[in-house]
Amino acid sequence: MSRSRDDDRITVLHLGNDAGSVRGGIAAVIRQHLSNPDARLSVSAVATYDPAGGNHWSRNAPYGRALRRVVAGRRGRSVVAHVHLSQGGSLLREGLLVLLLRLRRTPVVVTLHGSSSLSNGRVPFLLTGLVLRAATLAHFLSDAHRKRYGQLTSRHVTIPNAVEVERGAGTSRRQDVVFAGVVGTRKGVDLLLKAWQSLPSEGWTLSLYGPPDADFPLPKDIPGVRAHGEVAPAVVQNALASASIAVLPSREEAFPMFLVEAMAHGCAIVATDVGGVRELMDDAGALVPADDADALGAALAGLISDPHRRAELAAAAGRRAAERFDAGPVSRQWADTYTTLIGAPATSGNGAPRG
Repeated sequence: MSRSRDDDRITVLHLGNDAGSVRGGIAAVIRQHLSNPDARLSVSAVATYDPAGGNHWSRNAPYGRALRRVVAGRRGRSVVAHVHLSQGGSLLREGLLVLLLRLRRTPVVVTLHGSSSLSNGRVPFLLTGLVLRAATLAHFLSDAHRKRYGQLTSRHVTIPNAVEVERGAGTSRRQDVVFAGVVGTRKGVDLLLKAWQSLPSEGWTLSLYGPPDADFPLPKDIPGVRAHGEVAPAVVQNALASASIAVLPSREEAFPMFLVEAMAHGCAIVATDVGGVRELMDDAGALVPADDADALGAALAGLISDPHRRAELAAAAGRRAAERFDAGPVSRQWADTYTTLIGAPATSGNGAPRG
């Protein structure tokens, strides 16, 4: 009996945050992987954690199912597991999965996420290094991650997050500044609201998308501020497609997906210069120091009052997204990388692992 074309495809199983969750960049990254159109791949995902769970037990409920899937899952030379590692409990949760998969001789890629991964202390740094070293291939989102952790791994590759780039984004934009993420102090929303109240922002709206952080009571009745709460990812994408400005005033970040998405939609961007943000943005946005509401306010005021500068940064953001993060080339890099891991010849040299 002849083998079907599907029999020759590489099976890639992503393990990490629930891809259906509206919370967190990891879910967005996994969703992008699931849409990889490369004919060499058959891509699926198993949740290990639900960020939207109401308590510790419900957030970790998917992990038991993931463990059973790993233990009972099929093995073969064309199967690759791709584990998405964050910080905190993920070091133990996903770390155990990596060890079990390696004991089963399954090739494992580990992608390092987490806003604190570039600023963590010695113990989490070493634990992260142990998990990365156990993987067949460590994947870094940025050169900043590679420089921090590369010496702890035996084999690694650097590939950025991918995004569908909005070709020929419209020039007609609403007077809207969009923030998306957990609405709290880690993402700098307290600074953003302080800066906003000092702005000459008549006619403009600050739209906040995301769940409230438990440690941050969101002030009410601030003129021009609309808190939309937790919404579906498509709602945020639609907001970015029509907004003039995107803002991310975080106190710590790694490689925030929100900024990649904002660039792809051609927004002018203001962000804090933390973690891997400068490498991500290059000169395609206005960067300000963290924890500085005055600098944040000045950058926003400058863009609100200067349509020419807004247009310049929006165009630069769109070019940067198309050149660096476009889903087509990045998807091919990943297909080549998985192909290399199972020992089959890749179609190009993009994404080839480095020792």
